[in-house]
Amino acid sequence: MKKTFLISLLATLLTFSSASAQTMLDQTILFQKDSVNIMESQKDRIGLVVEYIRRHPAETVIIIGGFCGSDTPKEKVDIIGQQRADAVKKYIVETYRIPESRFVAISAGVCTRYSEPEHNEVVSFFTK
Repeated sequence: MKKTFLISLLATLLTFSSASAQTMLDQTILFQKDSVNIMESQKDRIGLVVEYIRRHPAETVIIIGGFCGSDTPKEKVDIIGQQRADAVKKYIVETYRIPESRFVAISAGVCTRYSEPEHNEVVSFFTK
């Protein structure tokens, strides 16, 4: 799949009201500023995503979007976002043995969903 298509899809999903967008996968994985390491406190949330994935095998592709806060330097946004998405994908594949082919990990740009900048350092999940 082309990265531009996926970014466009994510942008469309994020423009929906939070209620409609969150009916897909209602989990957000928080990261510390500029970090790409999954915090222990977030691993249970990833487990909830895995439960959803296992209960919905017909949703064959899960998009993992890595976001940065608006205060992240522009030259770092794509790099950090991609590394976050890749880290979560790798964790799910290795820990839960979900086939890698079920995921597309992308940098999804800057998140401005929350007023507190630190809450925008996230990975979100979407179904295709």
